[in-house]
Amino acid sequence: MKKKIPREELKEYYKSLEDANEKTAAKLRFKIANLERKNKKRKSSINALHKKASKRRLSVEEEIALQRNEEHLINDTVKIEQLKERLLYLTSLE
Repeated sequence: MKKKIPREELKEYYKSLEDANEKTAAKLRFKIANLERKNKKRKSSINALHKKASKRRLSVEEEIALQRNEEHLINDTVKIEQLKERLLYLTSLE
């Protein structure tokens, strides 16, 4: 999923699924894709800030942004792995 999907489309898609496990798996896949999309943006921001830092001293706001992006990247990477494990378990039940 490269782009954000409108909420109404997601609701319709989830309603079209009959099995509870299918619905849960679809929601897990969506969460994973969403977190991966956010992490891609964070990596880009982190790279840009590191590039700036190599040329000049970062402002306080930039330092905070860099730190927060790095923290969120780590946390969401862990969440992605946990969600993937749940998805793998769920799909193994089928």
